[in-house]
Amino acid sequence: MMLAKLLAAALSSCCVAIPVTFKADFRGRQVAPGGPYLVGTFQSWNIPNAIALTDGDVDGIYAALLRSNAGFKFLNGSAWEHAEILPLACSTADGFAYYYGYGDENAHRRLNIAENATSAAMHACFNECEPCDALGLCKTYDCPPYYALKSSAWELTGASRGTCCDAVGSGKGSIVVRSAGYSDGNHAEFWLSLCCAGRRNWELLYSTGARGLTVVELRPGSLGGYIVKHTETFDTFLDSSKLEDYLSSVVAGNLILIAAVDEASASLSQQAKALMATCGAVSIQQMAFRSSYALIGQKGGSALSEDISREGSGSVVAAATVTLPEKLPPLCKMFNCFWGALTYVLRADALETPGNSLETCCETAGAGEQSLVVRSAGYSDGNRAEFWLNGQKIYATRTRGLTIVDLWPNMTVKHKETFDTFTDSSSMVAYLSSTANGNVILVGAVDEASAAFSQEAENALRECGATFPQPLSFRSAYALIGIKGGSKLSEAAQVEGDGYAVAVAEVKKPEPVVTMCKMYNCPSGYALRADAMETLGASVEACCEAAAAGEQALVVRSAGYSDGNKAEFWLNGQRLYETRKRGLTVVDLWPNMTVKHMETFDTHADSLPMAAYLNSTAKGNVILVGAADDASAGMSWEAANQLRDCGATFPRPICFRCSYALIGIKGGSKLAEVGTAPGKGKAVAVGVLVPELLRFLPVDGGVNRACRGQSPGDNSGDHYVVVNGIETLQACKMECIRAEACVGIEHKGSRCEVWTRPGGVQASIYLYGFTCLSYTQPLASTATTTMASTATTSTRATTTRFAAVDGGINRACRGASSSDNAASHYTVISGIQELGDCQTECIQVVGCVGIEFSKGRCEVWSRPEGIQASIALNGFTCQRLVSATRRLGMVLLP
Repeated sequence: MMLAKLLAAALSSCCVAIPVTFKADFRGRQVAPGGPYLVGTFQSWNIPNAIALTDGDVDGIYAALLRSNAGFKFLNGSAWEHAEILPLACSTADGFAYYYGYGDENAHRRLNIAENATSAAMHACFNECEPCDALGLCKTYDCPPYYALKSSAWELTGASRGTCCDAVGSGKGSIVVRSAGYSDGNHAEFWLSLCCAGRRNWELLYSTGARGLTVVELRPGSLGGYIVKHTETFDTFLDSSKLEDYLSSVVAGNLILIAAVDEASASLSQQAKALMATCGAVSIQQMAFRSSYALIGQKGGSALSEDISREGSGSVVAAATVTLPEKLPPLCKMFNCFWGALTYVLRADALETPGNSLETCCETAGAGEQSLVVRSAGYSDGNRAEFWLNGQKIYATRTRGLTIVDLWPNMTVKHKETFDTFTDSSSMVAYLSSTANGNVILVGAVDEASAAFSQEAENALRECGATFPQPLSFRSAYALIGIKGGSKLSEAAQVEGDGYAVAVAEVKKPEPVVTMCKMYNCPSGYALRADAMETLGASVEACCEAAAAGEQALVVRSAGYSDGNKAEFWLNGQRLYETRKRGLTVVDLWPNMTVKHMETFDTHADSLPMAAYLNSTAKGNVILVGAADDASAGMSWEAANQLRDCGATFPRPICFRCSYALIGIKGGSKLAEVGTAPGKGKAVAVGVLVPELLRFLPVDGGVNRACRGQSPGDNSGDHYVVVNGIETLQACKMECIRAEACVGIEHKGSRCEVWTRPGGVQASIYLYGFTCLSYTQPLASTATTTMASTATTSTRATTTRFAAVDGGINRACRGASSSDNAASHYTVISGIQELGDCQTECIQVVGCVGIEFSKGRCEVWSRPEGIQASIALNGFTCQRLVSATRRLGMVLLP
């Protein structure tokens, strides 16, 4: 008995007792034989001494006058079990305990007495805080969890659990449907409360003010509750054919809730009424203009509750307590097979078998097999995703959307992330597009993953082997084990209410892959064999060939974000540079293979700095380019054109996070260029070159051009020597390199012209099939070459250098005197950032006599008399071009 608790609470009051008129309102209620009573602190809650209440004027209001200052309660009879259960608003009950119905039913009423009052009165309906005429009808009241509306109290005034509700036992549920036609509220509501089936609150399934008959279909769920399968309003004021089609398709046994709003009768056919009768409807035949109507029925069964009223008679309610479907027994798909000294995997043919044991659900794993399990539960089925590898949980989440676990082929985790595809799927698309082909992709849905699931998202999952990700139904469960760029290993989907979707697969861990030759670093003196790039191997014998005399071996390796995220640059077996910085890295080599400059340009953000650098560097330089992370987002056409000027053929557009490698010649053509899509591995460019060959530059484009002297008509035989039997352009270049004073070549078929005209090749004409190239002598003498003929052998070395004019530094060049700065003496080349580049520009111009250099500006002087003077000017450098030819120990000055 709670009397001790009530007494203790009451005795805590310290107010002086005053006369109080107590009125218990029983209007519309059944009064127990013997009448109502009053108990409280004034008689120590003693039931035998309870105060009888009287109704002198027989108006249903029972009263008593006595002195009191604290708690009390009304009883409908003379026993404690007939005491009222009070609403929280006017009792001393604990709010949480009261709401969930497991405590404080015996809490007493609070007596509110104004300060300094000499008398007081209280008037309340039995079980309520207000008089009966101040309350609405119970049929409008929403019972708390685990309680259902009492059908006997629908038309009774009340707003409390005690008046309007009955407890719902375990395994039971309560359904309420309210309908109000146009003149009676014009609204419909559908409520569901399930006891002990995963839900803890009343749930408003649906509400609407739309005209016609609204149908809510409930189907049994795997967890023992009911799931909303469908909600739709049919405007039966205009037409009932769609309602007929829908009711014809409902599965027998499903619950059908129907409510009318506004006007639902005008076009409601007899066929529609007959189909509603298959769900238990009887009163629907009485449907009239703007009637209110509510039904809780079962397809193929009878009505659990039905109510109808004509316009102006108020809203109607249908309420029913239902027995909940039984939960599914434990299934093997939820069992975790043992993985330890002994290894077991889930049997694919036993996933839906009831069982919870190793013997029932598992089988021995094969040699080298790896066990993968993905479990997905939508909102109504557990609201969770789990990912298991070899009996160990690698990830679990309750976060809404599709969760991706990305595994490398060796079964190590690369990445885990949940994408909220309820609101947006673009982030998931971007990630799946970027990850490597061959990776194992695990996917699990949680809560609701379908609302913003786009066609692009579907395509991205199909790239991982998915076959039916679209359309994912509302709150469905979905699980996938697939291979990026391959097929599915396992896939499962369940509509809401059907429980977990479970995907199970066994895969073999790949054997260690032998390195491909393109990833092997040949030692100095060797070069990668072009025909062995994709060969599996890791040795000089398998991958390399000896480099010819003077050949230089270059390798550029690029890996985008998903493929290693790195760029490497190699020369003759030695690493020049490596970086993981985002963008395009440029390594700029002088023709003698020494490094001029190395820099990474973040072309993900902006490519203009790279374009400016490539524009400024010297023609004939060897340009190495490698991408890391992403190099594409900020790539402009200006940058693309500068790369094309270095021989590139497809730098624009570089795709998102692609790998890209280039070996090219500034102002010339590519030696090697490779690009691969994300996930396709590294891009590797390999080139072998003879540095001397880089000194050949095209004249007027070079291709389909024949060389000429001072003008297009100048083809004097004194300008060149014809060498026959030269089948390739490279062999013709070698003839030039070995010849004295060679300034260019013209080649076609097997005929090679080695040009020695002192003024160089200054013009050309169009002539199909011919190639015309100019040749620049080396800047410095470091090599000795031998020219063999039938009669003689001679050896030579050529040295070209620049001499400072009047000290050179902080000097500007002048002609005959310090005031002679005629523009005809020189040509200005803008964008030159280095002194060496300015010198290179000079030696490529026939008749150059020197240079004047300042940052970003190069003057190539061609005044026949040379540079004879200078002036002081900060930031400038003035140099003369000086050539010396050594022959047999003698120096001959020009």
